[in-house]
Amino acid sequence: MVEGFHSAVRGEELPATSREPTADNAVAPAEANTTRTCAADDVSRKGVPGVTWREEQNKLDDPAAGEDATPPAPEPGDVAPDGTGGGSSIRRFLGGALAVVVLAGAALGAYVVWDSGARRDEPMPSSGGAAREEQNKLVMPDLPGSAEKDSGIDSVDDLPELNYLISQEIEVYREHAEGDADFLVQRLPSGSRAIVLLVTASSPSDAATAAEELRNIHLSNDATEAPEAPPGVHVTEFLDNGREQIRGHYGSDDVIVRLEIHNTSEPTVATADFENAIMSQLDAMPTDA
Repeated sequence: MVEGFHSAVRGEELPATSREPTADNAVAPAEANTTRTCAADDVSRKGVPGVTWREEQNKLDDPAAGEDATPPAPEPGDVAPDGTGGGSSIRRFLGGALAVVVLAGAALGAYVVWDSGARRDEPMPSSGGAAREEQNKLVMPDLPGSAEKDSGIDSVDDLPELNYLISQEIEVYREHAEGDADFLVQRLPSGSRAIVLLVTASSPSDAATAAEELRNIHLSNDATEAPEAPPGVHVTEFLDNGREQIRGHYGSDDVIVRLEIHNTSEPTVATADFENAIMSQLDAMPTDA
């Protein structure tokens, strides 16, 4: 019986002696049927009769080989029946998509907050920016002593209010200057008075021309030209009964520079003060010469 079972599994023909009962191995009909039924059941569990174990295994390995093949898994996004795992795949897909949306929203919110803070930190444009830039070109010298009260002079139109320039000088400024102006009066430790006037000209050539014309006005009013002066600076002196006035004019880019030292008692002190003051002014605003 054991030999017959293995032969059936391998699909071999049973020997005639195994199929035909003899007197020695005869079995009752009911018992024989029961035995054959059990053998057939075993064969059906192991494989299809007439098919080898290797062929049966190949069917299981190749889903397209027959009706008993394992059904294909659902594609991503397909709705699968309950119990096949499709619902879990959809939930995982939707959960991942929701996480991406949440992260994108958080990133957008952080950018909006950062951008708003950065914009608040940016300086607001001002219509007076150009005026401040022009004003910054007017650099006063670094002088010792103490400055007198601010005159409030801001532009060339304010020059007549100074009560400092004669009418001829004002005309020169009106012809060649336009824009900002600055004015300083400072009492020096020596007792001399330093007066500085800076006026923006229409162009560098206008600044140079105005400096020459102002020098000529002083020479026409009994002033003398100083024998020594820094290059590019027009220096004139006026001495009257111990009063010494020394003035220097020059152009620095598009700015007309005027510096005056006035001493009422000691002319030699005025000369020394002028030399120190004009060098400081040239450091702040060099001449174009």
